[in-house]
Amino acid sequence: MHIEEKIQASQMRKKKVMSELSHVETLPTLPSIATRVFEISSESDSSASDLTEVISTDPSLTSKLLKIVNSAFYGFPQSISSIKQAVVILGSEEIIGIVLGVVASNIFKEKAGKLWWQAKTLWKHSVYTAIIGRTLCKELTGYKKNDIFTAGLLHDFGKIFLMDRFSDHYTQIYETTSSDKIPMFELEQEMFGLNHAEIGRVIASNWNLPEALINAIGFHHQPFLAPSHCEITAIVGFADYLSNEILNMEKTDDTTKEHIELTMGHWNILKDIFKSLTPEKILEMKSKLLDIINKNRDFFEILI
Repeated sequence: MHIEEKIQASQMRKKKVMSELSHVETLPTLPSIATRVFEISSESDSSASDLTEVISTDPSLTSKLLKIVNSAFYGFPQSISSIKQAVVILGSEEIIGIVLGVVASNIFKEKAGKLWWQAKTLWKHSVYTAIIGRTLCKELTGYKKNDIFTAGLLHDFGKIFLMDRFSDHYTQIYETTSSDKIPMFELEQEMFGLNHAEIGRVIASNWNLPEALINAIGFHHQPFLAPSHCEITAIVGFADYLSNEILNMEKTDDTTKEHIELTMGHWNILKDIFKSLTPEKILEMKSKLLDIINKNRDFFEILI
């Protein structure tokens, strides 16, 4: 295909994607319980009992949440037996992050279609990204670890939309990124005229998520372009990069690994956030993060 034909085909696919994005019914929907949980988190007069009441209406969510809070990841000496107890001990923000993780996992599974295996790998990567982002924040001040955890879970939601609505084209992208080591978002840009981060931003806006999350999702590959919250966005992008590196270190047989590189834009922001950030420091980070992941396999197995 000549370059002119490729451009024309890409423009036509972009129109199709934009048309799909303009119809709310084609977008992944946030379940009502998750919407209510977000509302509670933004209400100044809300209480822990409000959150407990909402979560308790969903037995499946309640069961999974209790399994997570009783995992070795949190390491509580005594078993937590109720949502009320979990909210009191962990705090509302932590519980909200877990709820969103469970909800997002269900959406990934429902929307994957015939690319279910790629979606499973993608969700594992998303959980790793969330945990890595949260871990990085422990060494920093001024950043809400739960915002970065949530953004990590949702940063690749645009890929799920493309898997669901354009599975044949997305299969081609997976095959190319695996064989040619080209970053997936660049292949998406070539194929559709826009990438998963831009699509994720539309979905996040449709869900009325906070601005920090919308920008982190929409610009995690290009944090220097974010209209605000560049630092959080860069941390999510860094966690995304480290997650892929760690998945490669695990040496699985999966053939859908994504090739990601940190841009100069990432470096320029990250060097002000993490002092003395060098390639050697990043290598040390990878080793420590892999150790954390290996020690918390039960947590990941519940979420994944």
